[in-house]
Amino acid sequence: MKYKEILYIKQGNRETIIYTINKVFKQEVSIDKLLDDWCIDTLSTYKGRLEATKRKYNIKKQVPIYINKDLMLFPITNKKSIENIYINCLNILSIDKNINDCTVINFVNKQQLIIEKEFKFIIKYYHKAIDIYQTIKWKYLLLHLSWKKTRKSVKYICKK
Repeated sequence: MKYKEILYIKQGNRETIIYTINKVFKQEVSIDKLLDDWCIDTLSTYKGRLEATKRKYNIKKQVPIYINKDLMLFPITNKKSIENIYINCLNILSIDKNINDCTVINFVNKQQLIIEKEFKFIIKYYHKAIDIYQTIKWKYLLLHLSWKKTRKSVKYICKK
């Protein structure tokens, strides 16, 4: 399973269900454990990323979590809720308001997720996640360009 194919993850009964563009996977772990494992892949922890995001962006509830360049998740419910769902904001095509005070999330593969939560809240969570992702992406780009420039100057010095 590739991170960039993940649409959303949902807490099941003693398992986490991962919905991707082509398949559905089940992991026999909690969402927190799964997110921690994914963060560990990039030498961090879920708890550390959560605390850093809260402090840096002054967010108290529905804290988005940056996993890597292909996966930026935002929760749509309270962390303690039984129906805990995290959505990958990078695979959302559109978000629409439904007649029954529900919200419809349309993904890049034409799949839909209907959420019993007001449109204005989902849009707010989505924009928060996208803004953080864009900030991180921009910082990595600047760091990469700076590193390339430094690398060239080191090569030049070594040749002398």
